[in-house]
Amino acid sequence: MEGQSYELQVEQLEYLLNQDRNVEDEIDEAEFFNKYMHGDEEAMIGVWEDASYGDEYDRTNLFDRNERNATIIDDILQEDDGQTYLALIGTFHYVIEPGVQHFLEEKGYSVERIN
Repeated sequence: MEGQSYELQVEQLEYLLNQDRNVEDEIDEAEFFNKYMHGDEEAMIGVWEDASYGDEYDRTNLFDRNERNATIIDDILQEDDGQTYLALIGTFHYVIEPGVQHFLEEKGYSVERIN
C-alpha cells in the first residue's frame, strides 16, 4: 500500500474486514483460471475493472509496481552471471497495460507468455 493515500488504505482495509460483504461479488477462482488458461485477456481485464478501487489504486498497485518490477528484473539480468531466469508475473501485471512486459520490452527484452 506504499504510496497510496490514507483514504484509499482505509477503504481497502474496511473492505477486507467487512464480514458481511456479498460472496457473489468475489472472483470465482476456477472460472478466472479457466479464462487465463484460454488466453481470454478481455475477460480478465473486465475482472480487474470490476475489482479496482480507481485510478490511484491502479497507479500504485499496478502501474508503478509494474515499472518497478521490470527495473528489478532488468537489474538482475544486467548482472550477466550466466544464469537462466524465469520471471513469474501475476495475471493483472501482464494483461493490464502498461504491464511488466511493456517496460521490459522498452528496455529491449523479448517477453513471452506461457501457460
